[in-house]
Amino acid sequence: MTIPYHYIVAGLPDIIFDEHKIELGLGAFINELLDQIPPVDARWLRYIGFPNDNKNLIALLTNQSDPLVLTGNFSEETLRAEIKNPDQVPEYMQVFIAAYQANSPLIQNLSWENQLNWLFYEAATAVENRFLREWFTFELDLRNILAALNCRRAKESLETHLIGRNEVTDLLFKSSAADFSLPARVPWADELLAIEFDHIPTSEEKLARFRLQQLEEMAEPEPFNIETVMGVGIALSIAERWSFLDDTTGAEMLQKIIQDLEQNVKAE
Repeated sequence: MTIPYHYIVAGLPDIIFDEHKIELGLGAFINELLDQIPPVDARWLRYIGFPNDNKNLIALLTNQSDPLVLTGNFSEETLRAEIKNPDQVPEYMQVFIAAYQANSPLIQNLSWENQLNWLFYEAATAVENRFLREWFTFELDLRNILAALNCRRAKESLETHLIGRNEVTDLLFKSSAADFSLPARVPWADELLAIEFDHIPTSEEKLARFRLQQLEEMAEPEPFNIETVMGVGIALSIAERWSFLDDTTGAEMLQKIIQDLEQNVKAE
């Protein structure tokens, strides 16, 4: 069966925007598309919502008072039910819930949140889908580099903040250089390290644009596939995060992604 990704991709602007404002969150975006794509692609699409599910799961397990505002695959009601009897959430979440409830840490010296993130990235960076694997490897490395920079400024141990183990974490642990010797191994390190993180709103915007740039570079040459849909979903999550600080900038970021897609559609 031929999957009508031409129509799905062409219709994305209509389901995301209403009068140039972001109309729906990532969770609604995922649910809108699940019935339109084959099960294997639906499986990949759900991955882009798991980071938000992870945050919500931690918030519920640790009884945080802040409301759950991030959207993912699972509602608050579903997550609460899964905490009691996990059978719908992915395996890494089931492993984590069991460990948390038994008060049996899976990785020593890490917070429960970082342990959950470790399990997630371990699963996400090993998936069969090339686009997802590359994106979450980038996100993992980015997260660890930012954590290492913060630890160096605060003179804290990296052991309690870095998750996963790969070439980048090896450099972060071993290098005493100001740039952790990253530019020789990580193509985008120089651009990231050029961002000044002293002024949070400015650095947040630059970091969001940096992530969108990396996302664009990972895109498949053929625009009509599940990878394009996932890329738009990830862009939506980035714009959604920025919209908490500045609604206009978040919408503008996402509209640029959509405009590029529309040009591809017309070119076909």
